[in-house]
Amino acid sequence: VGYVLANLGGVARARGDLPRARILLEEAAARFEETNDDRGRADAVVRLGYLALAEGSVDDARACLERALRLRRQLNERRSVGLALSGLGFIETIAGEYERAERRLAEARDIFHRAGDRWGLATTLWRTADLALERGRLDDAEAALREALAVLGETRRERWIAQTMAGLAEVVALRGDPEEAVVLFTDARERYAVSDDELGVESVDERLRALAKAR
Repeated sequence: VGYVLANLGGVARARGDLPRARILLEEAAARFEETNDDRGRADAVVRLGYLALAEGSVDDARACLERALRLRRQLNERRSVGLALSGLGFIETIAGEYERAERRLAEARDIFHRAGDRWGLATTLWRTADLALERGRLDDAEAALREALAVLGETRRERWIAQTMAGLAEVVALRGDPEEAVVLFTDARERYAVSDDELGVESVDERLRALAKAR
């Protein structure tokens, strides 16, 4: 029941119904406390952290992810530890704590490299690119996204590849190469279309129109 409530809370957050999401997630967390389920506690706390971030509270989000990280280290779940570290890197980036963000992301990348976890590594590389962009390091952002493309290439997960290409296109556009950006956006659009991702297609179309107008 706790996990069902946690998943329902995630759906509510995705729909933008943050008050309902909090009610559901706090009830899930209470059930995990009652059953002394550390794995469930960590799952609920992570979700509460991302909910806090959606509500605009970076400090609360950081506190939740740090608690989840402690729980997952106690459980010795390396992949879950990596995901918590990656999430903390994302939150530290938003908070402007760039050195701490880099340390978190570097540890997460190492975990996923060792485990051969392509999904975990790719998401951490996306966040590494976000950090590099925040610091104005376009070369580092591009390198992270190109590595993510290489990591995802063998998965044939078109939507993940499309998301990476769209991010790379943004970096290329910032570097002053709109022609290559259009090529990358167009490729991303085709992959979103194959995946029936209408929001992805719409977002790329909007960027392509903006680039055409700028040119």
